Amino acid sequence: MKKIGLAVLCMCAVLIFTQCSDDETCTAVVEVTMKSTGKGQPGATVVISKGDIEVTGVTDRKGHFSTTFDHEAILDVNASYEGDKTYTAAGSIRLVAGETATAKLALN
Repeated sequence: MKKIGLAVLCMCAVLIFTQCSDDETCTAVVEVTMKSTGKGQPGATVVISKGDIEVTGVTDRKGHFSTTFDHEAILDVNASYEGDKTYTAAGSIRLVAGETATAKLALN
């Protein structure tokens, strides 16, 4: 009986100590390139969303946009750029607490 109790106690300790702490945020980085050149696209609009979650931003001079979230999730990522025509790209990103996730989108 003592061995079973000890095994249950060990399993509970593993579960408790491997959970993410409440203060860990998830960082999302979206890298947007132009498919024809492979270069980062500044000024592209990025939308990260799923259900009632939606964050919109614009890429910097290197074609990067980053933001943080409070919870882990798998979110849709869309990018668009208005040039001589409208360029678009879509993908997804998996957010993990305490980590930085990167989505790479090539506008076409």
